[in-house]
Amino acid sequence: MSLRSLYTLVGAAWGVVLGAPTAVMVSGYLLAAAWLFLFGDDPWPAHSWLVLLPGPIAGIAILLGATALGRWFGSRAERLEAGPERGAMRQRAMVLLGLAVLVGLLEVAAVFALERGQRQERAEAAALDENFTRLVETRHAVASVQAQSTAWDDDRAAELTMAISLAGSRAGDYRISWELTETLHDTPLLVGERRLTLIAGDTVIYVPIDIRMIRDRYRSEVLGGRGGVLVETEWPFKARLRPLLSRAEAEQLSRSERQNLRLGYSALLSEGEAPVPVHFRID
Repeated sequence: MSLRSLYTLVGAAWGVVLGAPTAVMVSGYLLAAAWLFLFGDDPWPAHSWLVLLPGPIAGIAILLGATALGRWFGSRAERLEAGPERGAMRQRAMVLLGLAVLVGLLEVAAVFALERGQRQERAEAAALDENFTRLVETRHAVASVQAQSTAWDDDRAAELTMAISLAGSRAGDYRISWELTETLHDTPLLVGERRLTLIAGDTVIYVPIDIRMIRDRYRSEVLGGRGGVLVETEWPFKARLRPLLSRAEAEQLSRSERQNLRLGYSALLSEGEAPVPVHFRID
């Protein structure tokens, strides 16, 4: 093979080795810029592929430039007289070609390793999603909230009992919390919580409400200690159930889902609400 052809091959090999990753990187940067500044999460137009066009163009330009440079250098080498210098030029070309092949193989190996890592990450993410879905489907949830008594007058019962029905098949620990809120001023008059150990099946949790305590808190928190009012309305009683996961269960969730559970945004949380008729006098 002539020196011109040999160095042309060397230039083409290095053009592929350098041009391919350049095309990928340029396309990736342009894709990120298009998502940040142009299209975002909205549907992308049909001509959006034009954004990626500079990437392949850059890669092809590098390939053609390296090939032309190799051909030019080989043409100069062929003008040399036969002898040790031409033999050295041939040896340098073979070394450069071998290096290009080695770098290319390393790039291919890196691509395969990255793809294998991504496949493994996708498989792990799918397993975590499956575990999360199964936990959401089996954990106990608030099925209903009901007031079992509406007796608020002094002449009648002094307690109101709220019945919170729970249903699910996951046995384990839970934390249930509740809140009775005066809606006009958005003032919580009753806040409480309890730790539960539930078994598979339905269960009902009863929360007694001391009416006199509610009247006293209404007088102090809403009326500022004043009296002479008749309260006749409805206030919402809200209940929230949160599973207390074991270490094994927590490890089966993704980091984001564990964070959501800590922040109170997880689908594992269950809520229920019921209106509570309110009727009492404060003298």
